[in-house]
Amino acid sequence: MIYIHWISLVFYTTIIIVAMIRVLMDNRQPAKTMAWMLVLTFIPMLGIVLYFFFGQNTRKERKIWQHSMDQLTKRSMLEFAEQKRLQLPGKYRSLISLFMNQNWALPFKNNKVEIYTSGYEFFPALLMEIGKAEHHIHLITFIFENDPLGRIIADALIDKADRELKCVLSMMTWAHGV
Repeated sequence: MIYIHWISLVFYTTIIIVAMIRVLMDNRQPAKTMAWMLVLTFIPMLGIVLYFFFGQNTRKERKIWQHSMDQLTKRSMLEFAEQKRLQLPGKYRSLISLFMNQNWALPFKNNKVEIYTSGYEFFPALLMEIGKAEHHIHLITFIFENDPLGRIIADALIDKADRELKCVLSMMTWAHGV
């Protein structure tokens, strides 16, 4: 009998801690955050029920997600629909279908992919492609170090940007960025 009491106390404490962490992680005004923390602390069972029914702002999250998805899919769908004479190889249909269903990655004609397994192959090819670019540069990378190689790539991109070429850089820099 005493074990049931302790198990339910641990379960309730875990739920309270998770709810408090959620309240702290929400982007709210400090007064509202403090009010919900006090409700969860001083009104034991009813506080959790009140928070789960009235404290969560799912409408804002859903609206932001829907707006982002609309922006991504409208442009991709229009560009996809405007393609003429798109021939999809039969042997890749299942893979293309998977990409389309999972994350709306639509196939576009005249795209090609090259896979590099070492930096010795990648960086010279990257510099050559930057040099050949005429309209746009779309570069997605994770790390640019502030070292001689990173500065060479930065200088090549700056040179192209100076020539009024549209450069779109998406970088998640985990180290010191250039």
